[in-house]
Amino acid sequence: MATTFTDLTGDGGATKQFSFPSIKEADIKVEVDAVDYENRGITGASSGTTTFTITSYTTTGGGNVVFDSAPGSGALIRIYRDTDVDTPKATYTAGSSIKAGDLNNNQTQLLYAAQEEQNQTVITADIKNEAITTAKIKDQNVNTSKLANDAVTGAKIADDAINSEHYVDGSIDTAHIADNAVTTAKIPDDAITGPKLGTDSIDGHNIQDNSINSEHYIDGSIDTAHIADAQITTAKIVDSNVTTAKIADSNITTAKIADDAVTNAKIADGTLDGRYYTETELDAGQLDNRYFTETELSNGSLDSRYFTETELTNGALDGRYFTETEADARYFNISASETIKDGDTFPDNDTTIATTAAINDRIIDLVDDVGGFVPIANETSFPNANPDVNNGTGTLISIKALSQNLTSNSSGTISITNGTVGNSTVTITGAANSTTYAATFGMIVETTSTLNTYTFHRLVPKATEVSTVSGSISNVNTVAGAISNVNTAAGNITNINTVAGINANVTTVAGISSDVTTVANNNSNVTAVAGNASNINSAVSNASNINSAVSNASNINSAVSNESNINSAVSNASNINTVAGSISNVNTAATNIASINTAASNITNVNNFADVYQIASSNPSTDGGGNAVAEGDLYFNTTANRLKVYDGANWVDGVAASSGGGVQTTGATFTGDVKLNDDVNFVVGTGDDLKIYHNGTDSYFDNATGITRIRNTGTNGSQIQLLNSNQGIKIQGKTGEQSITALANGKVELYHDNSKKLETQSGGVGITGDITVSGNVDGRDVAADGSKLDGIEASATADQTASEIVTLLSDQTITANGLIMTDNKSILLGASDDFRIRHTGSHSEITDEGTGNLRLGSNQVIIGSPTFDETSAKFVDDGAVQLYYDNSKKFETTSAGILVDNQIKMSDAGALIIGSDNDVNINHSGSNFQIHNDTGNIYLDTVGTHFIRVGSGNEAAIDAIADGAVKLYYNGVQRFQTMGAGIEVTAPEAETAGIYLTADEGDDNNDYWRMLSTTTAKLLIQNYGSGAWETSIECNADGNVELYYDNSIKAFTYSDGLHIGTGTLRGDDNAKVVFGDSSDLQIYHDGSHSYVDGTTTGDLYLRSTSDDVIVSAADDIVLQVQGSETGLRCNGNGSVDLYYDNSKKLETTSWGVQVSGTVKPTELNMDDNHKLQLGNSADLRLYHDGSNSYITDVGTGSLLIDGSAVTFRTGSFTVNNAANSENMLYAAQDGGVYLYYNSSNKLETINTGIKVGGEIWIGNSDTQIEEGANNSIRHVTNAGHVDIGPQNGSYTHYVTDRPKHWFNTLVEINGHCQPHSNTSYNLGSSSLRWSTAYCQYLDVSGTISGVGAGKAIAVLRERQSHDVPAGTFSSGADRVRQLNVEEHDGESFCTLDVNTGEFTLPAGTYLIYFEAGGYDCGAHRTKIVTDGGTDKIFGLNVHSHTSYPNGTTSSGFGVVTNSSTEGYYLKHRCTTSRATNGLGRDMNFASEQEFYATVVIFRID
Repeated sequence: MATTFTDLTGDGGATKQFSFPSIKEADIKVEVDAVDYENRGITGASSGTTTFTITSYTTTGGGNVVFDSAPGSGALIRIYRDTDVDTPKATYTAGSSIKAGDLNNNQTQLLYAAQEEQNQTVITADIKNEAITTAKIKDQNVNTSKLANDAVTGAKIADDAINSEHYVDGSIDTAHIADNAVTTAKIPDDAITGPKLGTDSIDGHNIQDNSINSEHYIDGSIDTAHIADAQITTAKIVDSNVTTAKIADSNITTAKIADDAVTNAKIADGTLDGRYYTETELDAGQLDNRYFTETELSNGSLDSRYFTETELTNGALDGRYFTETEADARYFNISASETIKDGDTFPDNDTTIATTAAINDRIIDLVDDVGGFVPIANETSFPNANPDVNNGTGTLISIKALSQNLTSNSSGTISITNGTVGNSTVTITGAANSTTYAATFGMIVETTSTLNTYTFHRLVPKATEVSTVSGSISNVNTVAGAISNVNTAAGNITNINTVAGINANVTTVAGISSDVTTVANNNSNVTAVAGNASNINSAVSNASNINSAVSNASNINSAVSNESNINSAVSNASNINTVAGSISNVNTAATNIASINTAASNITNVNNFADVYQIASSNPSTDGGGNAVAEGDLYFNTTANRLKVYDGANWVDGVAASSGGGVQTTGATFTGDVKLNDDVNFVVGTGDDLKIYHNGTDSYFDNATGITRIRNTGTNGSQIQLLNSNQGIKIQGKTGEQSITALANGKVELYHDNSKKLETQSGGVGITGDITVSGNVDGRDVAADGSKLDGIEASATADQTASEIVTLLSDQTITANGLIMTDNKSILLGASDDFRIRHTGSHSEITDEGTGNLRLGSNQVIIGSPTFDETSAKFVDDGAVQLYYDNSKKFETTSAGILVDNQIKMSDAGALIIGSDNDVNINHSGSNFQIHNDTGNIYLDTVGTHFIRVGSGNEAAIDAIADGAVKLYYNGVQRFQTMGAGIEVTAPEAETAGIYLTADEGDDNNDYWRMLSTTTAKLLIQNYGSGAWETSIECNADGNVELYYDNSIKAFTYSDGLHIGTGTLRGDDNAKVVFGDSSDLQIYHDGSHSYVDGTTTGDLYLRSTSDDVIVSAADDIVLQVQGSETGLRCNGNGSVDLYYDNSKKLETTSWGVQVSGTVKPTELNMDDNHKLQLGNSADLRLYHDGSNSYITDVGTGSLLIDGSAVTFRTGSFTVNNAANSENMLYAAQDGGVYLYYNSSNKLETINTGIKVGGEIWIGNSDTQIEEGANNSIRHVTNAGHVDIGPQNGSYTHYVTDRPKHWFNTLVEINGHCQPHSNTSYNLGSSSLRWSTAYCQYLDVSGTISGVGAGKAIAVLRERQSHDVPAGTFSSGADRVRQLNVEEHDGESFCTLDVNTGEFTLPAGTYLIYFEAGGYDCGAHRTKIVTDGGTDKIFGLNVHSHTSYPNGTTSSGFGVVTNSSTEGYYLKHRCTTSRATNGLGRDMNFASEQEFYATVVIFRID
């Protein structure tokens, strides 16, 4: 069984090796104690306790797993392979090459997956009896289904193991409970219900004091007799429960009515009607807080009666009431145009006031869209390039909202990983030191000359963060009205906290009035109250405020829960007073208390923004706080209605406010993205003519007026590109009418009436429907050639000459419907009818019957309307440009100049001559107009918006307009106009518009042509050749075009293409039918051969959508690539040849196929008894005879099956000799594999490995493996043998008949190494010595050569008294370990200074071993250093953590040589400081002393 995993046990080491193969490193998985670990080399994760990396990795030989945190000793480690089978290593598509490497890779992938599945499946047969011990069963994995019924006996259940959850509900009966076993602790709280108590069993002594609460009384059970006199206080009466019936008559005196408590509803109707108030009463304030009747107010009867202008101006009526008329004249009316509401324009006056919402939105709009800023969504959206136009400083980046908290370091620097859109790191300097900037806040930073490095500017609060305050504005008002009380409360906050701490007691007192008398038992609390008498007196003096507080108890509770915000309010008392002065705005904010609390917690940022943003009519010189303006400050200029920013020297113009709530800007430059949210328009034009927006799903360009034009005014070669990286582009002529679709795969589709007519393909274009051709085709005049088709009859055959065909078809082929090709009628091209296009009735055929090849090709560019049902322009491969109007060609460039399809007349004897010598001669006979110029130039030109007009008197004949248009008139009425798309000929209502053309001076009727636009929406091209106007072309408004001959329709376009009548469509030799924008497809005959040429890089398709495609020829059919490379040849004898590089590779024969070379099929299907034969003599044959499959080698060679991995999938598998008389190999299904020699089984695979019958030779008979003595394995060579195996119960022996064992590489021993008997064996010899011995401890009871019998050894220790730690371990520098005890110095060669820890050694060579502990100090290391500071010996790098109670020890040893006496120190260094016990933690063992460091010195010379 193949190895797919390695199981190891943790030994404290961080590196573990594996050797099994794999496809890629990502397939190697690791788990420790059933916990999956992460390969951070693959995932990019940070180092942690469950991460690892892989080193020295190869696909064939494994590698090393290096844990970032070494697994603990005894940890179960599994390194295993989990091959990725979600994606095949190689994927084949139709026509792809099959490579051995790809097949091997896929085979390896499947093989590895199968091996892994096999290794994960352990069947019962794999497990020996009694092989599953307790150690083999994973904890918590023996569940109920694994236990037999009644298998768990009492002996199997541990003491105290059955807990409450193990009992079935109701299973413990009375019999199971011992008498007197149910104690108080066994009864849950609230478990003894009423039925469990005996009648009258609860006496008064069973009830705790203060335990009967309101819920214990039966409703209505407290009678008057139970309430002591004078015990119902105000606090005991529920609000609104003192009704009229409860108040005795005449008992509500003036003192009982609160100020401002008698409202209009409390005054009976008409009580004040008709009552007039004297000026004395008004002046005395007697009418304060009273009301006038609605009749008096509504009718204006009080207008001008008692309130004079003087009184109003002097404020005598402040706080009183006056009419609506007077109020409108004096104060802002919120319902009129005097208030700027959200979305209104800010006018340049100070007669209106803005609402809070309008101001908030105004500030947000101006700050978010300020010119010169680069707005980005969050801290990970910084641009890849410096947004400053000069790659320097000064450009501000506005982060709309932080998506996470950002914290600066101690130097005020913020580092943002993946901060740019390209995932580069962004650094922000200049922030406050060690400060966290909360998510959702905005931030403004400034560019520097260093890429991706910015300077912090300021934090930007949002309106939503301020609006929260308004939700609790009534509480703020209450606090503002009693600010002195708040101040008093703030001064006695400790007492308030004391009261809050006994809240439960206060609640109890409030609920049980009869127990109030127990207050005497809380005399100390009463004393505490007395100690605050001054505060109580203060409360008495503010009785009205306390009453107000009582009515707002819920608000006070809210204030208590927001104590920190109240404290903030106290420190901003002046701001609160300002709020009080704008109470209407504060009331508006009343619903947003959560946001106000947020603002309170960020009051510094709010105040900072108030300083840096101002509204003024001119440039300020100081900020809102009175300081000099600083770079980045903002202010809104109410005169210019624009937002400006201070750049450090000047106020720079920003953006202007618009009436629609958006942003208007003139000439602003944006150096970064301009981001508009969904359904926000980018508007162009004074009349909002063009809007660009995204509605959350689609993007729109909406044009309300004029023509939408996209143009490029750059130099030649510039392009206009419409790009959609994911879905392609669609152009619709109108909503729902598809015109052009450009798909993401590069295909372009053209439509007519929502039906696809043309699509580009990899090999050219595909056309649905017929092809309409007007004008010339490859220099041929189709209309003129029409006359030559007249008279062709339908009975022409392929063996007739051209002249015979013309004669035969003269009376029968051309019908009134045009040129219609019926079944079996052909379009013939070539002088010898070499090329034929026809439909047989069953199939469509393109046939080359000549001696040449068949080629396809085309080239043309067309520009049309959005739906491409109308052509605007064509660019032909000969360089011509054609301009169209309504699908009628109006203008064409030629090699000589231009052609206009209309009449240009020069009557009488006049002539238009342009050229050298007679350069310009525009003439008219008699006294008519002449323009004559020999050498100079004649210009008709104008400038500006003027135009050039030619006419007679006031009647215009020609206008040349400044925009390039030319208008022609007849009888003062415009009849002709040039325009951007071509020309326009107009006629008066109900008249026909026409263009007349006359050639050859009009000396015969054939010279006359005209183009008419009729009143029936038709365009006619007519000739006067017969003495009457005959139509040649008719274009209809529905897009239909008709071609005529002799006033009969010969061809017409329709929605599905071009319709042509019966007969043959002919072309001369080398005349081509061309398709495609770049003449991609061409059909022609060159006089020798017929060609269907695909001239571009695309493919050439011959296809039929309903039946077969048949290509036939009189002789061979050859398909060639690049003109000379033969790919396929269909021979006249019926055989087919396939070629590669002009070499034949496959040939069909009468018996099958003949292949030259290698066959690499994806799948090859052959019938029974049909053989796949390989070799010149059909030596190798593969076939199935209906029952069995055969791979037969009938040649003289061997049958070789070769490959990096070969898999046979079958049931049982047998390999026998050619005579089938001897077994060679047998593989049993679901069983073993057997190898034979001379029909004798020599090797067998079994479920636990393999079984070998005989010797194993390695190389030759000189090296064998066989069974040795006592069930050992014997390795035999021609030089001797080695027996390996458990030869007795105590040892595994390695026994050889050679005198020595030889190991030529490192030997690792995971255990003890000891001699077989004491003092009988040596480590090395006098002549063969070990170079260096590394050990943690050296226990010598004998003699070390060169040292002596244990005398030349010194032992130094660092010791402290019982329970005293070693001291503080500070990071960053070496610390001297305080060696203070010399425990042993046999020869007194070492001198220790117990005060400094220095030990001195005389000249000589010494082996020094040292160790010292560290506790919770990170990584640490010891070393031996001379008193001159030279490092001599370094100890081990170790790590410590609080999870290791005794810390860790760094130790080391090495050799030093002194030429003279030298002093040394043991020094120690760590990465993490630890106070008190970092150098060693005391153990507190009884009264034993504490030891923290040891140095052992051996003198070895």
